[in-house]
Amino acid sequence: MRSKLLPVFLVGFQRSGTNMTVAALSKNSSIELFNEGDKRAFVNFKLKELPEIDQLLDKKTYDNKVIALFKPISDTPRSLFWLQEVPQLKILFCFRNYADVVNSQANTFGNKGANLLRNYLQEMQSSSHSLLRELYGEKRELNCLNILNKYYDKQLGDNSVFALSWLFMNSLYFDLQLNEKQRVLPVCYEETVRNPKVVFKGICKFLGVEFHPHMIDSIHRKSVKKNIAPEIDREIESECKLRYQQLVNDTDRKYLVFKSRLSRFLGI
Repeated sequence: MRSKLLPVFLVGFQRSGTNMTVAALSKNSSIELFNEGDKRAFVNFKLKELPEIDQLLDKKTYDNKVIALFKPISDTPRSLFWLQEVPQLKILFCFRNYADVVNSQANTFGNKGANLLRNYLQEMQSSSHSLLRELYGEKRELNCLNILNKYYDKQLGDNSVFALSWLFMNSLYFDLQLNEKQRVLPVCYEETVRNPKVVFKGICKFLGVEFHPHMIDSIHRKSVKKNIAPEIDREIESECKLRYQQLVNDTDRKYLVFKSRLSRFLGI
């Protein structure tokens, strides 16, 4: 019997269904949630160092818990580093159509949020201060940094900054080869709200816990394509369309095993 909870990190870009996914999983009695504002695991929304996280996994502290679910979306670029450092770790990578994310970012965070992302992109782009270079050095080809060098400009409008940030963060899924890791599962917002039972049965199978129908009671599809398409720099939008389709294709590939196992129950 395991003496520690299984750590699961949920990552991705803001406004991509991370709250929805966490809310559903937290209804499972086998899962202990450490949300991004939880001071046990986070400081200013940043995940504490791994030795401190490991101390939170002692199974004796929690009744009937199997999994410790953390939501370090601000630290998504660290995903590969975490996988290398924590052999038992599993990761859920949430993503959503870029147009809906841009609209949601604009409505929720506005110009202030865009300016914060401008600073973030500049830090990521910096040859001397980039977290990505610090973690992975010069040996790994990172297309997300090439994208920033090609498209980032201080004059970009807010919507284009939100879209470029979406592109940067979701490009990490392929740049860090998370798509090739068996311990990583993508979670598509659109597929989740269309087929929550299929998706969450797949997630629960991936995590090794039982699915319960009440977990998805509050999931609905009304926020998909709710607003008109935002105005985005054409070249950036073209890259976003390509990346989104790549993410969807990889999600379909990874869920095939779950869909085949579930087909006799769900009629799919």
